[in-house]
Amino acid sequence: MEISNFLAYVWGIFLIVIPLSLLINPKQIKNIFELAKDETSMLIGGIISFVIGVVTVLLNNSLAYDWRIIITILGLFAIAKGCFFLFWPYKAIEFHNKITDKEWIFYLLFAAVFIGLFTIYFGFLGK
Repeated sequence: MEISNFLAYVWGIFLIVIPLSLLINPKQIKNIFELAKDETSMLIGGIISFVIGVVTVLLNNSLAYDWRIIITILGLFAIAKGCFFLFWPYKAIEFHNKITDKEWIFYLLFAAVFIGLFTIYFGFLGK
């Protein structure tokens, strides 16, 4: 199995299961925002996000114009999010407070599910 396919499975499952669970049980979204008000949680989340992003980019640094670039972009977004949480935790907390109770969060969750389906499809297709 090629590493790009493996990462497509991992990211795809992640981007399907977690957003679907939040869409089915919207109360959990508020719990996540409550957790994000703590600076320690932001630090831990930043470290985890940064590590996941670095591993993804190091294993799949493909900037070719095919489906594998999506895996690289997801890794780069994870690195950016991790750096934001690590270097500016108070700004990240302010940002989380601003977007709490916004209706467009559900659209982002649907988009994440769509991206997850896309990555799993191309992970299995492997072209």
